[in-house]
Amino acid sequence: MVDAFSAGDYLLVGVFFLLWIGIQAFAIALGLLSPTIHAARLHFVEWMGKFYDGSGRVFSPLGGQPLHVEGNA
Repeated sequence: MVDAFSAGDYLLVGVFFLLWIGIQAFAIALGLLSPTIHAARLHFVEWMGKFYDGSGRVFSPLGGQPLHVEGNA
């Protein structure tokens, strides 16, 4: 980075600075939103047990056919 200043390549330094500012802004936004996201997730997990009754069809992925078939060896 010091070589960029001595060579007069101020555009490269400016691009790196703007990239650094963008990454820092993303990190701050993620840090501010993270508690809200985790609180919403916990509310969903705790409330799901009150309303979930387990009725419905049994989940059978791939139409109930096994993905791997073992042969007789």
